[in-house]
Amino acid sequence: MTRPEAAAGGEISIPICPGQRRARAAAKRETRLNWFVCFVAFGEWAGNAFGTLAFLWATVVLLGGFCTALNAEDFWFATVMIFIEAFRMFSSNYKLDHQSLFGTTRAVKFKFIRSIGLMFVRPQEWNEVAAIVGLFCSLIMQFPLGGFPTLLLGVAIIFASKMQFPGALQLTSRLRQHQRLLLWAPLVALLLITGLQIHTSIEHIYRDRHGTPHRAMRVYTTTWPLDRRDMLVDLLLWCLFQLVLVLAVLLLNLRPQKIANLTGSPCGRKLLSSAKLILALCLGGDMLFLHSPLQGLGISLIILVLSLGSLQTPVDSTLFGRWANIFLYICFLGELESTSSPCMMVVIIMLTVILVGNLQIPAAVARIVLSSLRLSDLVALNVYPQGKDSNRNLVPSIMVFYVLALCQGTLDLMACIVELFAFFPRRSLVRHSRFRGQWGARAVDVYYQRAYVTCMEAGVLAAGRTMSLANFSIESLSSTSREMQLAGVSVLDALLQQRNFSEELLLRISCSSNVVRTLVGMLGWTAQQDRDIRLFAARVIAELAGSLRLASVPSMLKLVSSLLFDAENQPAWHHHQQDFLSHAISFSINGENVADNQSPGQQSSSQPVHGNGGNLDNQTTQGEGDNGGCSLLCQCWQRMKEKHWSIPKEPPLTHQDSFPVLGMLILERLAYDIDNCTEISRATDLIFKITGFISYTSDTVGDDDVQQKAVICSSLNLIRRLSITEGKIGTMLRQELWESPFLLGNLAGILEDSRSDPQIWKPAVDIIAMFALDEEARQEIGHTKVIISKLVHLFLGRDGTTNVYYGQQLRTASGEALANLAMGSTANCSAILEEPGYELVKDIKNMISDDEYRCVATSVLQNLCALSRDELRCPGARDHLSSALTVVMEKIMTAEGKELESLISLASQIGDVIPECFAHELESNTNGTGLVQKLVYTLNSNKKPCPKYPRMRRAIIQITISFVEWCPRYATIFAVEGMAEALSKVDRTPSKVEKYRAFLGNTGVVLESGLPLTILVAKAKGLIDSATATPTPSAQQGDHV
Repeated sequence: MTRPEAAAGGEISIPICPGQRRARAAAKRETRLNWFVCFVAFGEWAGNAFGTLAFLWATVVLLGGFCTALNAEDFWFATVMIFIEAFRMFSSNYKLDHQSLFGTTRAVKFKFIRSIGLMFVRPQEWNEVAAIVGLFCSLIMQFPLGGFPTLLLGVAIIFASKMQFPGALQLTSRLRQHQRLLLWAPLVALLLITGLQIHTSIEHIYRDRHGTPHRAMRVYTTTWPLDRRDMLVDLLLWCLFQLVLVLAVLLLNLRPQKIANLTGSPCGRKLLSSAKLILALCLGGDMLFLHSPLQGLGISLIILVLSLGSLQTPVDSTLFGRWANIFLYICFLGELESTSSPCMMVVIIMLTVILVGNLQIPAAVARIVLSSLRLSDLVALNVYPQGKDSNRNLVPSIMVFYVLALCQGTLDLMACIVELFAFFPRRSLVRHSRFRGQWGARAVDVYYQRAYVTCMEAGVLAAGRTMSLANFSIESLSSTSREMQLAGVSVLDALLQQRNFSEELLLRISCSSNVVRTLVGMLGWTAQQDRDIRLFAARVIAELAGSLRLASVPSMLKLVSSLLFDAENQPAWHHHQQDFLSHAISFSINGENVADNQSPGQQSSSQPVHGNGGNLDNQTTQGEGDNGGCSLLCQCWQRMKEKHWSIPKEPPLTHQDSFPVLGMLILERLAYDIDNCTEISRATDLIFKITGFISYTSDTVGDDDVQQKAVICSSLNLIRRLSITEGKIGTMLRQELWESPFLLGNLAGILEDSRSDPQIWKPAVDIIAMFALDEEARQEIGHTKVIISKLVHLFLGRDGTTNVYYGQQLRTASGEALANLAMGSTANCSAILEEPGYELVKDIKNMISDDEYRCVATSVLQNLCALSRDELRCPGARDHLSSALTVVMEKIMTAEGKELESLISLASQIGDVIPECFAHELESNTNGTGLVQKLVYTLNSNKKPCPKYPRMRRAIIQITISFVEWCPRYATIFAVEGMAEALSKVDRTPSKVEKYRAFLGNTGVVLESGLPLTILVAKAKGLIDSATATPTPSAQQGDHV
């Protein structure tokens, strides 16, 4: 309906389908993310530019020109900042920066921030983390160092944690095995310190008669007893403290099963919760300057209790247990602060180690603080008084250096702060695209990291023109990193589901031989942990198979065939979402785990291991139904998360995603190319193995039955594709398929089995129709009565469940199969006509009136009339044939092509079966001249026979003979309309096409069994000439017909 605006000449609003709207929204979000990456990269690039200028200015101008004129503070400040900048400049490979030292996108560990929100629901992790932090703090506290050496020690710890050493302190990102290695080192250090302390204290007790305390003994006490007995008691107590720490380390490392079971029992949970509450109250009283019975034992006992809590399973999800944990954490930090001031610095250092991802933020803060301090001193104080011999440019040169360093630090810090908000455009892209599940969010994270690296390496402007998910997916497949290939193939699979990307992507991939080889190679990754990437690769190759050539990738056919027999290694149907990417596969860039940079609300697929001796904790979030403050907080957080940044759920895998089904689909699409069919035919026993899938392996109905149906349907589609192949290769493939001893029996079983449905019957019927083109196969199929009975039922019968006819495609395919089986086989024709329960001629007559089934119905009835004339002359069939003839003669006037050929042939065959009815129909036809004109025109139009209807000229000549034989007055009409001249042209232009009655493509597959065309032409011309030589009264009245 025309809109008023259109009628008035205004703008016309064209509706946009949801798919296009979704694609535009996804493209818009992708562009936003690219601009965000460019902005962050530009901030760091500008900071690096200022840093390079500062480095050159300091080395050339300050240290080179004013080295002796600088005071000590400016000299060392400049030297420190020069070394920081030099270290950054000479490690300017940004892939390395992301792994260890510098980089905006790795400045903050979001995983630690996210874990704060999980404090309520996952206390095991926090118990372990708090215990390890307290253990390291206790270890550092025992060194006789002041504040500044402690700070240097903390800096060394931070630096070591970023260098990825085997013993590096990364508590929240290490696997359980690595954490054990981390904790053996403190155990050794504790034992060494304990042994050294005992030796020193015993020596002091026996040598120092005046009771002067040894400095190393001042660990937990502020006053030293003068009596040796008291000194020995304090030594024993200190050893007890150390023993408690050693026990905590052993619990964290060994995680004994028996103790884990005790802590998980109801009594153990109550005791642990009570112990936590008592320790928290004691520590709280100590913080308020009240009397505390714990004194120095407090930290050691808390570490021990937290270590036991990390073994507890199931988790104590009660409200009391949760708040007891949180209160204990707060008091624990307060105790560390109140113990000594250097220890608070240690706590800050430890939190920095956990929170800060690399040295980008510390370096930026150092530049800002140092530059600001010195600039303020230079402005407020007369640091360099101007004398006669002093250089006038010294102070401006120093100020220029600090300003450049300040600009660099500010830009770096700004880029790091802005990068914190990158989570929102990343999650927006995931929500508005077809990325689903954890793999989608991680793939976008990897794309973000890769885009950032590209901007830093190639330049912001150059990289901005080439950054896209499509380019990223293709480039990732060319990478040598296994994790990058996983990210690329998952993104590629999602993009190929969007039709606006498919054609362009398929063309680009097919033109890249390296990418194709990589995708094909992934099919050979049969390890259990590679099953998901193998699934993605199989999906992509299934989309790409139509444009691939097996000869270009020699191992492709072998790898694709391996999918057919690997059903046991396929991803689980119902638990795919939970197991996806859980077998040590993580998206990364040259080893950097993207999970370390996850933002709030992003879940990790690899969960920490808790309890049970190191077993994986598969428990879901506890206490969702608790009616407490934490429950309300969790509900608010969940609503906000679902509304703004939740990850869309991945749709569950179907049986169409199984490896055998995908392998069949790939082979089916490869078989569209004739050269690929040649390669498939050469594969040893491949076709024999494919035909083996066409059967039900069990009689039970269940989930396995659905999987069997999916495999059977895919194998039938593949065999159908092979069976309709044209040329000599097609003939060879059909012969090889037919020689399979189980194929025909399996096809009969599929048609007969009640579990089958039209989706399975359709390819099976098509295969039978193709085999029926061979005479030997036609006879053997006819001996299998089940097949003919089922074909007749599908063609004429009704579905028992709905009492309606089957679908048009299935009925048409069944009719073609029946027509091919009836071709030249009297036994098959008799079997079709004798099928009980149907009035076959009547039903086919009714189908001739339907445009959808006219062609196939006339083909079936034509072949039946040619070989079963006696059966069709019985009274019932005779009447229906007579009625059908009237419809056929009427439809000839409007039909064209294959349908016209079938109608003309059927009319000719009906004339041979019931000639008197045929003659009566001709006599009563009021449009005889029009009918003859249609035949003459069609004969002249088909000078070159077409493989689609090769019997057109033969059918016209045969019906011309029938017309003249049974109604001689039509001879005059044929003569007047020029049929003799048309027949002469046919006689002069013989064609090999007319030697066949059926073609498959351009290849003749069924030879013509009738009289040679030249004999028919001569007969027709003779009848016309003889009938027109002696005028008859009926001929004289021809003009009035």
